[in-house]
Amino acid sequence: METKKAKLKWIIIVELIVFYFSLLNVISHARGPVPYQIDTSQPVVQIEDFVPMTEMGVDATETALSFYNAVEGAVAGYSGALSFKDVECLSIQFQIECPTKFAGNTLIVDLYNYESNYDNPEQEYHVVLQEGFNEISIELSPGDAAPETGELRFFTVNLAEYQIEGLKVYEKIAMPKITTPMWIAVLVFGFLLGATIIYAYMQKRGKYNAG
Repeated sequence: METKKAKLKWIIIVELIVFYFSLLNVISHARGPVPYQIDTSQPVVQIEDFVPMTEMGVDATETALSFYNAVEGAVAGYSGALSFKDVECLSIQFQIECPTKFAGNTLIVDLYNYESNYDNPEQEYHVVLQEGFNEISIELSPGDAAPETGELRFFTVNLAEYQIEGLKVYEKIAMPKITTPMWIAVLVFGFLLGATIIYAYMQKRGKYNAG
């Protein structure tokens, strides 16, 4: 009987520890930052939606945005219309093969709306190009004061002769801080702990009644 009692004691201790850590996991996630996931089911804007901001002597294709700028200080780039409604964050990914003579030049990526005077540093990212292949992944948040619609722009005021390829623009959506499996783990381990405690209590009570 004592051996069985000792085993029950250790089972309760183990179950209590497991339950504690499962509960602690829920609490830590509840207090942590909101997790985000890229929604790849529907692009926010596609490469064929972009139009040149200025005359560059080159045109966009179905797979690339071609840049050509022969005058330092002049603007060369593209803009694509998109909706900011209910959008918390945008994931923007693309590649550029940068020739040696344009290394160190800057490509600007920003969110913009002329009519709403929406042109803030917080919605702007500067990509300093490196010689050779550039794999670029950035995030831009429209912000609380964003208009319902606007533009995503890619432009430069430096000399340029390269292409943006593999452009992917998706929305990042907020995910639940606490997932269903986390709650299930707490409930399952809590149930097991409670059942074991009740069983131990009944065993103890039966022993007293027998005596």
